[in-house]
Amino acid sequence: MANLALSQQRAVALQQAVAAAVPDLGDLRVTLHTKAFGEALPIACDENPIGRQLNRRVGVWLRPSTGSAAP
Repeated sequence: MANLALSQQRAVALQQAVAAAVPDLGDLRVTLHTKAFGEALPIACDENPIGRQLNRRVGVWLRPSTGSAAP
């Protein structure tokens, strides 16, 4: 559970950094969500520093809104 909490903290920190870097998106309607995975889906072994660093990654998924667009 500790890894999941740390993962969520990192995800929220990145979400806040992105929101601060792009404060005004004009007419675009953008919603940022976070999803932490903790120890799930590793891409490397956590037994060494390089593997641990590789596993501290963030994925960004873009998808169209399911709601209707405003004119």
